[in-house]
Amino acid sequence: MSGPPEKLGVLADYHETKRNQEISYTYQLDGHFTEGKWLACTYGEGDQVTLSKRLDNTVRVCIFRYRKGKHAGQNDVAISCK
Repeated sequence: MSGPPEKLGVLADYHETKRNQEISYTYQLDGHFTEGKWLACTYGEGDQVTLSKRLDNTVRVCIFRYRKGKHAGQNDVAISCK
């Protein structure tokens, strides 16, 4: 996103890919981000918890990969930013 989560920045556009048991989202981050590039993940039914981190300005793409976990409602998530 553009700027820290508390500023409710604009979300980056993404492309979704479904393959076998995996869904991936690719976020292109090569535009201008006046308040910096941020990664934020929210958790809970009402997004009660937010974990966030400012990304380096040189980051151009982030890929999120989701797979069903071993237990009901569980997902395995891998995030890669380059």
